[in-house]
Amino acid sequence: MKYLWDFLLKANVFFVLLLVSCSAFPYETSIDNVKFEQGIILLSFSDGKIQQLESEVEPDFLDYKYTLLDVNFDGIEDLIVTEQNGRNSLSMVYTYNQHLEQVNELIYFEITGLRVNSNKRYICGVNQLSREDTQLVYKYSESNSEVFNFNYVTKKGYSLIRNDKKEIDEKTFSQMLDQCVMNKSV
Repeated sequence: MKYLWDFLLKANVFFVLLLVSCSAFPYETSIDNVKFEQGIILLSFSDGKIQQLESEVEPDFLDYKYTLLDVNFDGIEDLIVTEQNGRNSLSMVYTYNQHLEQVNELIYFEITGLRVNSNKRYICGVNQLSREDTQLVYKYSESNSEVFNFNYVTKKGYSLIRNDKKEIDEKTFSQMLDQCVMNKSV
């Protein structure tokens, strides 16, 4: 009886350690390759499965790259498809559904100049609207984001989401921009 008790105790400890180790490390998607065809993104998984996403990609006219990175901070790598379009490269973010073992077909969001700060759990993007105007986007969660526009001629900025119309001065906008640019670029 004592041996059975020792065995059950060791089995429980092993099971708990297994659960902790599985939840302590980020889940990696099993995407091996991504191909871009007109209007379609083809995903190849390590188990041989293939998934097709309808998208507005135009590989005849633009170059694309993909990155696997956790952008919604759920511990699972997501698919980021970026148009290689110079300064204002648009990134389309598709989240990975661990239960279905596939990428969600709808775009989670699109952002220009995507940068990710995993430590502070936010993403941001910088979009040069014109020589004078720059747009800065912070996204903290699906429902919480901030968008700021700044005009370098008038030296004034403002939030596009808040209704308080509070102006942002050049120093504040510059600090926010520096904070975003220091993050990991995609």
